[in-house]
Amino acid sequence: GWEMTEAAQRLATFKSVENTYLSIFLILGGLGLIIGTFGFVVVVRRSLEERKSEIALLFSQGFEKKQIRQMLFREANGIFVSGILTGTLTAIIATLPMLLHGGTSILKMIVVIVLILLFNGIVFIRILISSALNKINLIEALRNN
Repeated sequence: GWEMTEAAQRLATFKSVENTYLSIFLILGGLGLIIGTFGFVVVVRRSLEERKSEIALLFSQGFEKKQIRQMLFREANGIFVSGILTGTLTAIIATLPMLLHGGTSILKMIVVIVLILLFNGIVFIRILISSALNKINLIEALRNN
């Protein structure tokens, strides 16, 4: 038979389905960002590998390991943080209609994902740069220059 429901109740049902899809895509997007973070770490690793002679030249010019580590970290971290901020801005713009209509759970998920990404990226970049600086053979790197 025929069943009559209020429009507000019917719209709330549709809204719950929409929220479920947004949550699923937000989680998948977050996983994609985490995988992208690991991809960025691979790019930084390759960059450090290709720039061994430049780093060795900095050592030979009198720069300390701490100074070189800070320069490399600021460079990689600047690129990483600007990418995260750009992605976060686009995520907020994409979910803006939902955020304006009480989607605080989505905003919380965005903040959690961004914080996890920032923490992971900064830790991995720091570890990568420290290990790369410890592995550089100065004489061999300068000869290959």
